[in-house]
Amino acid sequence: MRSAGCRLPSLASSVKREAYAKVAVESSKVMEAFNEYVVTMEDHVVASRNDKEIESIGFEIKRLSKELEVTKREGKGDAEKIEAFD
Repeated sequence: MRSAGCRLPSLASSVKREAYAKVAVESSKVMEAFNEYVVTMEDHVVASRNDKEIESIGFEIKRLSKELEVTKREGKGDAEKIEAFD
């Protein structure tokens, strides 16, 4: 992209045209590579968020599993007390 008031070089000679074309092609390749890099980094950020979310869910599952085990033990103890009264 050029600034306002910036004039393009004269492309009267074939050498200048060829050089300008090469620069234009290589510049577009750089932009394409940069866009691919940006997409890759965005995907990495999303994956990282997903990893953190999965880790959080894992902690929640462990916490709930522990609560379930405690509840089972308490329920078993209560059941044994009830059977003792029968």
